[in-house]
Amino acid sequence: MRRTWVVLSLAAAALVGGCFGGASPTPTPILPPIASFPDFFAQPTTALPSPSIAVGIGTVNADASGVLLDDQGFTLYTFDNDTPDSSACTDDCTADFAPLTVPSAQLLTFGLGLTAADFSTFTRDDGTTQVAYRHQPLYSYAGDENPGDMLGDGIGGVWHIARRQ
Repeated sequence: MRRTWVVLSLAAAALVGGCFGGASPTPTPILPPIASFPDFFAQPTTALPSPSIAVGIGTVNADASGVLLDDQGFTLYTFDNDTPDSSACTDDCTADFAPLTVPSAQLLTFGLGLTAADFSTFTRDDGTTQVAYRHQPLYSYAGDENPGDMLGDGIGGVWHIARRQ
């Protein structure tokens, strides 16, 4: 019994000595040195593609749920004078209501509750590609200065906030 206590005492002393004093082995690094990680803040050496246009659903305020927003959070509008996948807003009209356009090779991304089946694109008379929701062309209003503004709604009785259907 005494021999067991001596062995245990020696083992405990070695353990305590290893923790609080004496030589300890050099730790092996788990991760490579920081210098070997890529520099995520460096400027890319090749041009990156432009970001995709995100068309998302947002709730602007309590009484306006389901409002369609562009990728910057600005309200999108429809025009009563348009026909399916065709815009009647041209020339001076586009100074106030800019068509939501994308490069023809650019992919659209959609927010929560929206699917690709709800969207289409068409070629405008000026050659640009406009986005439509359920075949209604989409526009932003120049008078909306901040995301969430809805100042274009009701203008001329023909402009309306685009809403999820």
